[in-house]
Amino acid sequence: MNAPRPLTLPEEFVLLAHQPSGTVQSVLRADAGCAAAELGDLALRGKLRIRTNKFEFLGIRVYRGTNAVELLDVSPTGLGWADALLDELARLSATRPVPVREWRQARGVEAFDRHRAALVERGLPHHEPSDIPAQDRYLPHNPTRDALIAEIETAIGSHAPIGAHMLFRFDLANAIAQLRITKRGRWVMNRDRGIGPVADIPEDLRETSRVLTMVLPERSA
Repeated sequence: MNAPRPLTLPEEFVLLAHQPSGTVQSVLRADAGCAAAELGDLALRGKLRIRTNKFEFLGIRVYRGTNAVELLDVSPTGLGWADALLDELARLSATRPVPVREWRQARGVEAFDRHRAALVERGLPHHEPSDIPAQDRYLPHNPTRDALIAEIETAIGSHAPIGAHMLFRFDLANAIAQLRITKRGRWVMNRDRGIGPVADIPEDLRETSRVLTMVLPERSA
């Protein structure tokens, strides 16, 4: 029997965005976060990075201005959604840089719906339709969802080195308020400095992960 295909970063995000009850706390943030997770997945594959404009204040890295997508490699990944995304980004960036905020606004709903539908086919989550489609519930596979959260909390709570994928998952989960980790501020400061558990993660990946979650709508949205 073939081993189950590992979850991509946007698939992980979709599971984390759903409450155990099957609802999504903030649809707008979830849509935008999934678009960011797609870019993050491509960054982890070495396909792109985010070109940033930044300065440091009291040891904290501050980003300002327009943060844009910079393509590094457009060769196929073997994933349909990822290859289509690379083609579209290549087409758009041929004439001008693609701002991250602008991209997530255009891509959000399509991204979330696409990856949730792919998960439903795998039974993660279970779809409970309603007479009103907007009230459909998608019950996440809680053992899988809980395991994703537990892995983040264990990684961030220890002093052991973490990988880039875990960093991206932490930032995205933190952005949708699914984590309850204390002393988060010091950890983020160490992340910006490139020390501690994230010392082995390249700076461009650390910056890309940070910027992708900074362009999400406010939590009240």
